[in-house]
Amino acid sequence: MKSGLIVVKVGTASLTNRDGSLNLRKMERVVGEIVEVLRRGYKVILVTSGAVASGMAELGVNPNPNDIVFKQACAATGQSILMSYYRDFFGRHGFKVAQILLTKEDLSNRVSYIHTCNVLDKLLQLGVVPIVNENDVTSIDELIPVTRGYRVNFSDNDILSVLIANAMQADLVIILSNVDGLYTMNPDDPKAKLIPVVEKVTPELKKMVEGKSRLGRGGMKTKLEAAEIATQSGIPLVIANSRKRRVLLDILDGKSVGTYFKPVGNMSSIKRWIAYG
Repeated sequence: MKSGLIVVKVGTASLTNRDGSLNLRKMERVVGEIVEVLRRGYKVILVTSGAVASGMAELGVNPNPNDIVFKQACAATGQSILMSYYRDFFGRHGFKVAQILLTKEDLSNRVSYIHTCNVLDKLLQLGVVPIVNENDVTSIDELIPVTRGYRVNFSDNDILSVLIANAMQADLVIILSNVDGLYTMNPDDPKAKLIPVVEKVTPELKKMVEGKSRLGRGGMKTKLEAAEIATQSGIPLVIANSRKRRVLLDILDGKSVGTYFKPVGNMSSIKRWIAYG
């Protein structure tokens, strides 16, 4: 790897219980996986969901998915709690963390885009693990329960993770989910088969996936959109199951894990920003 930088995205379903509450064991396991990667000398930017789930647990509520302001209140309450858990779990291994809250506008505006890149770069130089999430208080895109295009919606942070990877010229994006990867049909169907490698995201492939996960706001459709952005920019992307032991190390060791999307392009930094910023 050129830069040794990996962007790891952890979605809602990988951090929560079936009822939507935060699962600290899952969270601690994911942190442990990332720590092993850091100890190998890689740099990691973690893109995380979970603020709404943390806030729901703290407030003892279960907001209507259509009540955006209520969900924003949950996110505002839960974000600091989420970060306190990350600070504790990473701190046990001797690593410090930093919170980065972004909106679509932060990456669309060239000045704020450059400032964001500079801060992330400095944090990585200092050995700090940047933890990125969308700022749900000022941006409602991630909270709207409707599938939209990547230009206006981070979609449970799937798109955010690849935009960050583009901005920082990362070597790899790993999206950790509650499924093993991309399947030929619904993974719950016994006839479904895992697709280990995708040469290119095609219109036919996009039509194959429908719907969204029960807890997350992304689903496989937006993961494909994220993969398309990453691979067209020259960055490979892997979708894998967060419950698999050593999942990150196995991916880095070149083992067949999840679904690997091959890079098909190689845009310059400025072209990446123009295309996807």
